[in-house]
Amino acid sequence: MRYLLTIVCILGLLSSAWGQQMSVDDFECYSKGILNYKKVVIDKQAAILDLTTEEKGFTFLADGTKEVTAEEGEGVLTLKLPHRTRFLVIKHPEYGQLTWKAPVKALKKKQHYRATLLAQDPNKIYKLKKQWVVFKIRPENAIIQVDSTVTRIRSGVQQYHLSLGKHSYRIESPFYQAVEDTFELNDSVRLTIPVDLQPFYSYLTVRSPFEGGEVFIDGQKVGKDGTSGQLSDGEHTIQVFRGSTCYYDARVTLGRAEKKTVELSREDFWPRPSRRDARQVVKLADKAVSDTASNKKAEAKNEMKTPSVIYAPVSIKAVDDSTEILVNLEPMGMGEWKGRLANGFYAVNTRKDGQLSPTEYVWVDDTTAVELELAPPTIACGMLSVHSNVVGAQILIDDVPSGYTPLVIKNLPVARTYRIALRKEGYRDAQQKVRPVGNDLVDVNIKMKKKKRYGYE
Repeated sequence: MRYLLTIVCILGLLSSAWGQQMSVDDFECYSKGILNYKKVVIDKQAAILDLTTEEKGFTFLADGTKEVTAEEGEGVLTLKLPHRTRFLVIKHPEYGQLTWKAPVKALKKKQHYRATLLAQDPNKIYKLKKQWVVFKIRPENAIIQVDSTVTRIRSGVQQYHLSLGKHSYRIESPFYQAVEDTFELNDSVRLTIPVDLQPFYSYLTVRSPFEGGEVFIDGQKVGKDGTSGQLSDGEHTIQVFRGSTCYYDARVTLGRAEKKTVELSREDFWPRPSRRDARQVVKLADKAVSDTASNKKAEAKNEMKTPSVIYAPVSIKAVDDSTEILVNLEPMGMGEWKGRLANGFYAVNTRKDGQLSPTEYVWVDDTTAVELELAPPTIACGMLSVHSNVVGAQILIDDVPSGYTPLVIKNLPVARTYRIALRKEGYRDAQQKVRPVGNDLVDVNIKMKKKKRYGYE
């Protein structure tokens, strides 16, 4: 009997140590409000639990006995648990087993709960699966569709946290031409996409039988039978010159996005009284043509020149002389490397005893010197995805400026807690304490409030 108890204790300790690779944090119950005005999804027979995680392959036992099948969503597993479930046994083939006791007395039916399921492997380097993209749009009132998600915005700024890879978007606004395009997200830095919607334009074509006559629209020469460039709706001037004499002068009105053709006949032409401004129009138009030709010749000469490669001095230090330095996964030296790199984007790592450090991304620009001190491969690091209801708020980690929201912050040692603060003009400072998880990404959402003015928010 004594040997049996010893074996059980040893197995319990091993199971506990194995289970330390998993944890459940950030537990909360969704508030439904009066008469469920917040539209929280509930089940009359079961308790609903959403577990936020990017990993797959988990199995679940409610109260250690009843197997529960998880419904997989984008970055979330949804469980329907029996009424009054007190604990949950979570198993994974790589991360082991965890027995999680509910922070409340029991999980009850007609309630919707959420939590974050973290799984970490010290020997596995975490790779980002999502990245931030920020749209900055003019005009500010627009409708944006990213993939299949449609959002109406009024501030001109919209942020999304999307999976890595290619996505499509469409942006439209009344009285402006819609824009459709694609973008691609990578795991290095967030993407900012500025979009200036162009108003609808009209076009005007003038057909003239007048030999030797040149057609001008709003003072711009368009040739004998000319079509204008982009014109706004409203009133425009048509003139026909031969030499310095104006033979036709009239105004025409264009509607929004209208394409109008004006057919002139020989009866429309006769010499108008000479006007100084008409002669000036011809001179300015001829000068514009001459300047355009000169600019094209200069551009052609510039294109023929072979651009020279620009290099910058780079210094990279590892933690000691026995640590190897890698640039784009190519060995560069041990302990320290100094040299020159061409302008561009590089991935830098250190390697020791077969372990690779988290990747440090660096942009070499102009001839500015770059100095890097890399973390050793053995330090466990985590990442924070910091975002807010305010885009462009300054992020301070322990009072050190570290970028602007939204942002993924990498290579934070996990042995301590950090104070994340947000600051932006017109808003109250906001902060939150966070402890990174080794080889994992922790979501940090900090809400900011506007400062009061004259007693109002």
